[in-house]
Amino acid sequence: TASLFPGHDWGMEKNGPATIAIHDAAKAPPQRVSLSGWRLQYTREMFFMAAGGGKRPALTAWRRGEPIPAATVGTAADVWLDNAAWPEVVAGTI
Repeated sequence: TASLFPGHDWGMEKNGPATIAIHDAAKAPPQRVSLSGWRLQYTREMFFMAAGGGKRPALTAWRRGEPIPAATVGTAADVWLDNAAWPEVVAGTI
């Protein structure tokens, strides 16, 4: 599980630690342990789960081909969405 938030250190330094401490996460719980971004670059399979209307701006940017923070891990991933995050995709209209 990864808890990587915009504006926080993702632990991207080469040969850095496999895990990082998050002390002030944007969502509860505020303290977490996460796999580092550097370690996530070496995973074989990854999926992102985007839930809630608050994810729409990032999903819109992603659909336009704009860089988004989650893309920095550099690994292909499946993306799971709920209806609130992107109603058009869930309904099958895109």
